[in-house]
Order: sequence, then structure tokens, then C-alpha cells
Amino acid sequence: MANPLSSDALSKIFKKSSRNPDLIGTNEGICVEYKESFGWKSLSEYFRAMAAFANRDGGYIVFGVKDKPHRLLGLQGNALERFENIDNQQWSTNLRDFFSPEIIWEKTITEFDGKKYGVLYTYSAKSKPVICKKDADELRKAAIYYRYNSQNSEIDYPELSSIIQQEKEKINERWMKMIRQIGDSGITKTALLDLTSGRMTGPNATLYIDENLLDEISFVQEGSFVETGGNPALKVVGQVQTVVGAQRVIVEQERNRAINADEIIKSFISQESVNNPMEFVKQICYSSSGNLPVYYFLNLSGTDIDTALAYINDIPINSMAKDILKRRIAQKEVKYVHLSNGSSKASKAKQTYANSIQSHELIIPSDEKEIKYCLASICGIERLKIQENKEYILNILYEIYTNYFNQKPFSGIKAEFRNALCWVDEALYMPI
Repeated sequence: MANPLSSDALSKIFKKSSRNPDLIGTNEGICVEYKESFGWKSLSEYFRAMAAFANRDGGYIVFGVKDKPHRLLGLQGNALERFENIDNQQWSTNLRDFFSPEIIWEKTITEFDGKKYGVLYTYSAKSKPVICKKDADELRKAAIYYRYNSQNSEIDYPELSSIIQQEKEKINERWMKMIRQIGDSGITKTALLDLTSGRMTGPNATLYIDENLLDEISFVQEGSFVETGGNPALKVVGQVQTVVGAQRVIVEQERNRAINADEIIKSFISQESVNNPMEFVKQICYSSSGNLPVYYFLNLSGTDIDTALAYINDIPINSMAKDILKRRIAQKEVKYVHLSNGSSKASKAKQTYANSIQSHELIIPSDEKEIKYCLASICGIERLKIQENKEYILNILYEIYTNYFNQKPFSGIKAEFRNALCWVDEALYMPI
């Protein structure tokens, strides 16, 4: 589908009433809901609306429009700052805690008639129904919310029956498509992968994939459905390949999903050839930190520094992350820090880790302080050595990110991890 947050899409919502120029000219309905302000106390109310949109055709929550009458107020002060500082990764994590399957969403800040408005768009769910998993304020465990005109209510039988029938039809179509593909390829050239056991079986061979990797490749089941002129088809782009030399596999595909800090980090570490690299650059401005890899995505898109700065400058948000990102690029800042030859415990530890990384003999520590020394040592490895040991270092970062970065006992490593990530990005892809 077209970008729901493009200026053309938003212009269909943001227009003045012909009767009163102080009012918005678009009524609330199946795909639009207005909120006067934005506050964390109403989070469950927002989640309920998002689930209702996901179970129907998708829709917008617009913050900054008064309810009854729908007066154009705009977001100001603390409300605007709170919306600007939404941590996309944390928001997505909270949504996953409350709902399944996953709700896909995006947000932006748009300006209309000199005022700023927060816009949150929820995509129609690919797998329905989206079900609430636990109670909290406006939310009820096991409830299925649905958008009825301008109301978010628990679903009635006719709509639930329709959703179930549509899901059955999609499953039947997938079976038919698979059968057609087997027929086109020939049964002797076809193998089946069981994503539960990791066993790939064909007429000539059997291949097993490590069970630890199965969750990571299960996104093949969540492919992006695109219109091909007939029935929907699963569109997969690229070949199965190893990720930076490790024993891992990925399938590169077009995805219509929210990009957050987690996506940015994982796509960089796995060196994924994403289809929309400048959207990753854009999302850094909406993240909690501007210290995220950026040159890899600029390199993928073929965007030079001046064009990148102009692009970032036009992103409609004022955030610390955006300011940091602009400064890093404009001033060609790097996270490289020369390692001291001192006799302190910290200096010796960093030197030891740097040497073991370059000799490919590192044993990744499990102590928070030691992990910080290890990450700091990466920032002390010179550019040429980073390039020579690219695959090994990226796999170190992958293991630390997977096993420690999001674990509460290791919350103190986040700054060092981002710095190491940025330096590797700068050493590999920053124009000299």
C-alpha cells in the first residue's frame, strides 16, 4: 500500500471545515480517531484503539484535535514533547505484551496551519483476530476489539465470523499456491522445511537447522503480501545466505512493518540489504538515542552526506536524537578512542580484549563490567583492523546484543554497545 504517513495521505485528513475554519473538515469514522492531547495515563485507551484498527482496515489516531466539536488545537508543551519522545522499541514491546499477533504501526508529527499534530497509524493485521492477552485499565483479557464507525468496541459475532472465514480463505489460498509452486518446480526439485523441528526434507537429501535459529527464520511465515493483479502472493526477495560468516541464515524480503531501534541494530549487524534504507535513517530521529549506525544505510541508498543532511533536516520532528545524528554526520564525528597503555585494571582489560578480538580468540565475558571493557576495546581498534576483522566483530556484537543488551542486569552496557556499533559503522562505511 502507499505510505499512510505521506503528505498526500495526511492531506485527506488535515483540511478545514467549510462551515468553520477552526474545525477539522474530516469526521471521525472507521479509520480516523481524534484525541485532544497525548498522555501516558491514557496508554491503554490508545492500545485499545490500535487493536480495533488492526482488526479492521487500519487507521489513524490524531493527537491535537478536540473532541466534539473537532477543533484544531495542535499539540503543545509537555504533550508534544511526550509524543516526540515516544520510544518506538518500548512501545512495540508493550503492545506485544498485551496483544497477539503483533500490531504493526508507525508515527509522525505533521504541521497543519502553523500547528503540530501527532499522528499514529496502525496497519490492518495480516493475521486476525488480534486478541488482548491480559487485563489493564481499558483492556480486558481475551477481548477482541473492532472499529465500528467511530467506536472501539468488543467484536460482535457477524464481524468475528467474517474474520474467521477470511483467515480460512487465506490459508486455503496459501495451500493452493504451494501446490502450484511444487507443480511448477517438480516434486524431485522441492524440499519442505519444518520450522518446529528444523528438518528440511526432500527426495534427495535431509538438512537440519540448529533449533536456536528457528525463531529467527520464522518470519518467513509472516511474509509481506502484495497485489500481483490476481490473488495475493508471498513476495520473497533474494537468496538464502550466511550472515557475516556465521552459521546463520536469513531470507531477505520486502516488509511492511514498523522500523524501530531494534530493527536498525539487527539489520546493521546482519548486514541486511533492506529495501528502504532511508526509512531506517529517518527512524533514528524518532529513537531514544542518535547513536545508532547510519552510514551503512546511507551507503545502501547511495546517498551522499549533503543530501543526507538535507533529508534529515526535513524530517518533521525536533528531538535530541535528530540533533545528535545531524552533528555526527556534519562534523564527521567518530567513536574511535585511542586505547591507553596504562597500568590500570581498565586499561589492561581493554588492551587484552582488543588483542583477542584481532586474533579471533575472544571469549565473550558474562560480567557487566567486563562486557563494557570488551565493547570499549572495539572502539579502540583502528579503522583498517575493523575492516580486516569485519565478520568476526559483527558476530561479537550480535552475540552481545542477543544475550545481554536487553537484559535488565546488563542495562549498564547500552551506551558502550551503541558506541561500538557506531564506530564499526563509521570504520566500514563513513566516507573519508
